[in-house]
Amino acid sequence: MNYMDYKDTRSLIKTVEKADPKVTVTAAHTASNQAAFEKWTKANGYTLHRFKISKDYYATRDLPIWERLGRFYGNMIKIDTPWAIHDPKNPNLPRYLKIKHDPLVGWAVVGSGTKYRYQLYFNSKFPYIHENFLKFNLGTSYPTYAGEPVSEVIGGGQGPADSITKTFPNGRKLITSDDVYTRAYQPRKHRDPEAYEQYKDDYTSTEQLNRDPSMVGTSVRAGFIGLIISYAIAIPMAIYMARKKRQVVRPRRDLRGHRADCRPESGLHLRLPLLRGHAVRPAGFISNFGGRELAFLGSACGGLRAAERFRAGDLVPAFHDRPAEV
Repeated sequence: MNYMDYKDTRSLIKTVEKADPKVTVTAAHTASNQAAFEKWTKANGYTLHRFKISKDYYATRDLPIWERLGRFYGNMIKIDTPWAIHDPKNPNLPRYLKIKHDPLVGWAVVGSGTKYRYQLYFNSKFPYIHENFLKFNLGTSYPTYAGEPVSEVIGGGQGPADSITKTFPNGRKLITSDDVYTRAYQPRKHRDPEAYEQYKDDYTSTEQLNRDPSMVGTSVRAGFIGLIISYAIAIPMAIYMARKKRQVVRPRRDLRGHRADCRPESGLHLRLPLLRGHAVRPAGFISNFGGRELAFLGSACGGLRAAERFRAGDLVPAFHDRPAEV
C-alpha cells in the first residue's frame, strides 16, 4: 500500500553490494554479514529485522506522509512514448508513431517502442474514439483483486469471456477472445510462438474480452439514466408550478372583501365568530385596551388590519391598509 519500503533478503544483499562494491555479503548468518546489513540500514534510515523461523535478514522503512504523497501523485499519470520499452533481447526495436490502416483495427495511430501498439483508434463503442497513450496509475488493488492495478480493475470488462471473429495479419480468420485493441509489448524472453505467428510482431500481450461493461462503464450508464429521469420529471413540474404560481394556497378575503394572498406560515390563525355574521381569520395577536379587545390582523402579504370588538359583540372597522395586488 506504499506505506513503507520493504527489502527481503535477496534485494537487501543486492542493495548493500551495490552501495559498496568492495563488500561481499551473503545470506549466511555471520557477524560480518550482520555488520554490513546494520551499517547500510542505519545510513539509509531502514530498520533491520530477522524472520522468526529462518532467521534471515530483511529491512523496512516507514515512509513519511510527504513522500507517500509525492510517490502517489508523481506516478499517477503515465504517458506512453516510443522510448517506453527497453528489451535487452530486442536492441533494434523500431521506434515510431504512425497513422496507418491496420488490418486488425482499421485507421489508427500505431506505435513501435511504445507499451501499447494502438495509441489512438476508433470503433463502434461509445465514446467511439479511444486511446492508450495516457494511463492513470491509481495504485494496487487489495484484497479482492490483490496485486492488480486499480485502473484495470475498475476500467476492465466484467462477466464471462466473450469472443469475436477476426482476420489476423497472417491471413487466418479465427474466433478469439483477445481484445486486440489492448495489444501490448511482450518481452522476447516470454514470447508466445503461437501469438507471434498470429500478430507477426512483438505486441502479443492482450486483455480478455468480457460480455459485461466495466465498473466505470456501469456507473456512467446508471448516472446518465438517472440524469434523464430527473430532468424528465423536474422540468415539466417546474413549468407547471411556474404557470400555476399563487394557486397552490387558496386566496383569503379580508374584512372588506378584498383578496389577501396570505401565506399559511404567516403566523397564528384565529377564528372569531362575530354578531353580524363576519368571520375573521387573523394572523397576529389580540390585545385588550380598556375593556375593549383590539384584534390586529397581520400577515406577510395582506398588510396590517385591525378591528375593535366591543363587549356587546358589535364589529367596528378601525383601520385598514391597501390589500396586496393579486
